Amino acid sequence: MKSKLTVAASILCLVGISTQTYAQTCKPDIIAPTTNIEQFTVHKDGTVTDAATGLMWTTCTMGQRYSADNCIGTLKSFPTWSDALLAVDDANSSNLLGYSDWRLPNIKELGSIVERSCSAPAIRLEVFKSTPKVLYWSNTPDSKVNPQLKARVIDFNEGTEFASLAQSNIYLRLVRDLKEKSN
Repeated sequence: MKSKLTVAASILCLVGISTQTYAQTCKPDIIAPTTNIEQFTVHKDGTVTDAATGLMWTTCTMGQRYSADNCIGTLKSFPTWSDALLAVDDANSSNLLGYSDWRLPNIKELGSIVERSCSAPAIRLEVFKSTPKVLYWSNTPDSKVNPQLKARVIDFNEGTEFASLAQSNIYLRLVRDLKEKSN
């Protein structure tokens, strides 16, 4: 039995199949990083500020909560763009993370946190903890693709942008504009 397992493991190695769980791959020596770690400030309240864009992001995907420097809980997907927009209203009504002005990011804002030198997921995991390699909604509509309402999404597996059917399981990361404090 032991020799059969050894042979099976050898075959898996030869064909390039890993028996381990897939992990993020980053190749900054081959693909130039598109985000700079210094542009992000990770706060202990579950938010991240991006000095390059002037935006504040939720550290975790909707459905998770920030605890002890990690995102825990069950991810929540939103099958329609309307569901995603209603979830933003709910987040603001509940004063999520102490703020009531969260919104869906536009496609350029969402693209600004994609780390193109990484995949599975294409984001800086040291900043955006436990981000899955899934699709995320934007607030950017795209009605040219089909008569049905469509919105732009980014697939954080590889960081690609495309239009998606409004009837898909897609996830949310919320954003808000940083406001200048008056003296």
